[in-house]
Amino acid sequence: MVNLSNILSARGPHLIYGVKRGKVPTKLRPTVVATKTITKRAPCTEEMFKLLTCWKRNTYSDAKCSDEIGTFMKCAQRHMDMKANQTTSDAWTSTDVNKVLKQFTELKGPRDH
Repeated sequence: MVNLSNILSARGPHLIYGVKRGKVPTKLRPTVVATKTITKRAPCTEEMFKLLTCWKRNTYSDAKCSDEIGTFMKCAQRHMDMKANQTTSDAWTSTDVNKVLKQFTELKGPRDH
């Protein structure tokens, strides 16, 4: 017999049998939802602001702002060296986790065949 309540309300099947749609805790879901990564601030912004204010005070004269230029350039070089030495992380992406979960997860519904 056809389940008329699903047809009349135009609902699809439940994600997990016995649990209403939208009420499944994230730990029990068969897929992993990608989380938003925390955006980091751009490096050397404070040094750049100090350099810009010095230029503005001294009518954009490089000679009067040599200390600020030096600190900004050192910071930029340090950041570039740090980026070059960084290795790729072993963190999994959400698509990798979903592939593994699909391989090893069996969802059991009301009608097991």
